[in-house]
Amino acid sequence: MTVWLAMALYSLSMSISPGPVNLLALSNGLNHGLARSFSYVSGATIGFITLFFLTGISVSYVSEVLPNIMIVLGSLGTAFIAYIGWQIAKTSQVSKQKNSKDASSFIDGALLQWLNPKAWIASMAGMTAFQIESTESLTVFSGIYFIVCYLSISAWALLGEKLQGLLNNPKKTRRFNQAMGWSLILIAGYLLIKLFD
Repeated sequence: MTVWLAMALYSLSMSISPGPVNLLALSNGLNHGLARSFSYVSGATIGFITLFFLTGISVSYVSEVLPNIMIVLGSLGTAFIAYIGWQIAKTSQVSKQKNSKDASSFIDGALLQWLNPKAWIASMAGMTAFQIESTESLTVFSGIYFIVCYLSISAWALLGEKLQGLLNNPKKTRRFNQAMGWSLILIAGYLLIKLFD
């Protein structure tokens, strides 16, 4: 039971901390509402858990080739994160249509996780820190992580929706979107620098 609690706390610290996936959830919540954000939240959660589980299965092989994978995925990921940041930064107002097609999709969420160096590092660190060696342990850890990750990303989307009342005019919304967009671009730059350290 203690190991499960430690797994849950690790999952929470990695899932709730600010990063590209959570900032995009926040932006989606603000611009499209919580309900319209669930497709993205689901994609990001399932995308991460798939990555996490497959990493656990192939941890020894991935460990040997991780630097090459990280460089390729990190480069693609930072470019994608910067692109998403730019799209958010140029959004000028909250969508009045909750069914707007501008909301990030399930595929966007899943793809962002697979291209996010933070997700790869969280997966590898979790496997090595908890010394996951059996499929049973991996399945338990993945189940815990799924619940915590889903709730954490949803919380960011809910926070975004709650901000709609505070950012109720186009000028405030534009400033917020610019701040979120440029934050993602800065995160992409930081991740790129760390990738080549």
